[in-house]
Amino acid sequence: MVSSASLMRHLASASLMVALTWAAPVLADNDPAHALAEKFAGASVEERKAADAARRKAEEDEMLARARKEAAARAEAEKRRAVAAEEQARQARDLRQQEMEAAREAEAKRLAEKLKRAEEARRLKAAAAEKSRNQSAEGNLVGDAPISPPMALGRAGIEPVDAHDSRVTVLLVMEPGKKGIRRFNKTADPVLCQGAECFVSTGAATPARILTRSRALGTRNTFGKRAGACRRSLSCVFRGVKLSGAEPSIQPVDLKVLAHDRRAVRTVSGDASCRVITGRLSCERMIVAPGYRAWIVPESIAERAGAGALRAALARGLVAVDQREAALRN
Repeated sequence: MVSSASLMRHLASASLMVALTWAAPVLADNDPAHALAEKFAGASVEERKAADAARRKAEEDEMLARARKEAAARAEAEKRRAVAAEEQARQARDLRQQEMEAAREAEAKRLAEKLKRAEEARRLKAAAAEKSRNQSAEGNLVGDAPISPPMALGRAGIEPVDAHDSRVTVLLVMEPGKKGIRRFNKTADPVLCQGAECFVSTGAATPARILTRSRALGTRNTFGKRAGACRRSLSCVFRGVKLSGAEPSIQPVDLKVLAHDRRAVRTVSGDASCRVITGRLSCERMIVAPGYRAWIVPESIAERAGAGALRAALARGLVAVDQREAALRN
């Protein structure tokens, strides 16, 4: 007799076999469902790939934008540093210019004071010499008339000069400087200084313009009108120069950009030997100093000579006319 437990095991096995037999066609009929599931699973993978690609691109774009921003910030900082450096350089140049200008002003004042003291000493010395000459002239008088020396043979007559007129015309011939730009540019921008004043030429026919030494040699004139009619010229006519002091002096100055070329100071006076001979101006006494030479023509004689004769004398290089030949011509 079969037990109930054994019977139950046989029934379970039979049921499982029947179920498997029935499920096989059902599973076979559901193959499209498996394909659809697999399709949806594949679509999810593609979306994840696309999402990853989009995320990477966004990260790259963000990094690129950040790099551009940093580059722009660096460029702006460099620009600010360049502007600051340029401003510092400009301020340094201005400071150097001011220091040089102050040094020139101080030098001009020092020189003017020195010349003033020298002129005062010369005035006292000249006054003593004049007193001695007057005493000597009084000893040469015969009755009421002085003894006059005879005129030298073959010399042309002396031009009359107004003793009360201290004005002269200075004919100046400069030698080109040997420093800085003058080593290559063989010319000059001459002005003529006397004590605390300087004269700027306006040409051979009109009086020179008078400026203080500080203005004539200062920045405004140096970068402005400079030497006037004698700009970029080695020769120059200075009309109507008033000689002041007991022993007046002249100092030609070649205007440059920073350090002017100050030539030697020389004591001068109107040359009584100057005369107009056959239409040509001639002077026997020449001022010769390092870097220049000059004639000091009394203004009354310069007026009689005229602008053309003054320019011609400069063109000849201040060469005196032969006096004996001139006397024979006259």
